[in-house]
Amino acid sequence: MDNPVALVMGIIVIIAVGFAAFYIYNLAQPTVTRKARVVGKWTFINQQQETSAGVTTACHCSFEFEDGQRTEYDVSQVQYAMIAEGDRGELDTKGALFWDFRRGTQEPLRSPISDDDVQRLRAAICAGRKIEAIKLYRECTGKGLQEAQEFIETLEGK
Repeated sequence: MDNPVALVMGIIVIIAVGFAAFYIYNLAQPTVTRKARVVGKWTFINQQQETSAGVTTACHCSFEFEDGQRTEYDVSQVQYAMIAEGDRGELDTKGALFWDFRRGTQEPLRSPISDDDVQRLRAAICAGRKIEAIKLYRECTGKGLQEAQEFIETLEGK
């Protein structure tokens, strides 16, 4: 290593080019809109990297989609302030980037479970097919794994 400053500068340039490529690629992707529910919010305050405006804060929101899949996105502080846990609406993304969230009605993502589906769930539980019952509940409601498991355990009487 003849010149460590050049090595450090080279690494910084490579990282900057990587970040730029990531954002350019994702911004070129089509906007995808999906119904979603906000299932979590959190911030990370980095007091070690003070800027002219103060400490840096990273804001994150987790969303659950109709199929039960959950994804976390970095959001701006303005969006973070306007989003509340439990909000339901439409989430716009561009590739792996959060684009926008519009609150909609507070109706469930899917219709509530029908009496016929409850009977099918009870039959699966009585036959000892708990995993099948959990899967069926998730398909009927769009709920996540934990919520489905809790519902099935309630039906089991646990």
